[in-house]
Amino acid sequence: MRWREFRIQASAEAAEAVTALFRRWGDGDVLVEHPLVQTGDADEYDTPPDAPQTIHTYVSEDGDWRRAEQEITHAVDILRAFNLAPLGTLDTHWTAEEDWELAWRKNYHTLRIGQHWVVTPSWLDYAPQPDDLVVTLDPGLAFGTGLHPSTQLCLELLETLPAHGAQMLDLGTGSGILAIAAARLGAAQVLALDIDGTAARTAGENVSTNAVAGAVTIRHGTLGTQAPIASDGKTPVCITPEGQFDIITVNIVARVIAEHAGHLARALRPNGQLVAGGILVEREAMAVDALAHAGLEIVARRTRRDWIALHLAPAG
Repeated sequence: MRWREFRIQASAEAAEAVTALFRRWGDGDVLVEHPLVQTGDADEYDTPPDAPQTIHTYVSEDGDWRRAEQEITHAVDILRAFNLAPLGTLDTHWTAEEDWELAWRKNYHTLRIGQHWVVTPSWLDYAPQPDDLVVTLDPGLAFGTGLHPSTQLCLELLETLPAHGAQMLDLGTGSGILAIAAARLGAAQVLALDIDGTAARTAGENVSTNAVAGAVTIRHGTLGTQAPIASDGKTPVCITPEGQFDIITVNIVARVIAEHAGHLARALRPNGQLVAGGILVEREAMAVDALAHAGLEIVARRTRRDWIALHLAPAG
């Protein structure tokens, strides 16, 4: 099968808008390619601050790729016309399935994050060191490779929480990285939800690779009472838990966190902990105000470049 690839280079300011656009029209999620610089040992890399990101998505030749190309091109032209943020040239071309699989694999390396985390691609060999907590990933087109600052911040906050024996929810699981990490920390049960069916399948495969299926359950779903029909025609399951979880992680975007603030607060136990990531600095108030209105207060705040992650708990 051939795939129609859409690729554009964007500044950090434009990346969120382009990612949302690509997610809407692509088959599955998007690939965000961050430039890497070796920072220490052979397995340690970082992304330069303010470096432009290359964003990709794909539409199969069996899908409605002509409409996707028309809509993406039009939206990019609007972004560029209003000069909202620097954008490169939109590149579209056909690629064979095996070619795009190899293309995104070359961008991933073993990463050290926080005190103990090691995130390594499934196709690379890694010999764990004492006290390493290893998460092995085959991210596919799902978000959550460990390269993005928001994922790193969430992992760093997660390792500070009392996860051993906890009941946990991971909303917007993407590749499953945070759910798998929670299992590595000893969480008793982790429910991982994603509204995107492709991401849910990828997360399920990564859960199997990491041998944590006994602790992690992946579902195509979300919090709330209704969800849009997915691109594959399937409707994600909706749940409305009450006081069920010791820890919740949600690494999405500020707008979605704000929309789900009430459900997130109600799903927590009275002494529960929430880790919220994927928040751009300029949109922090949107998320914080909604979470505060839902009865949550900030315990800790971490930043990396333009991104913020928050540790919150029920007020009082």
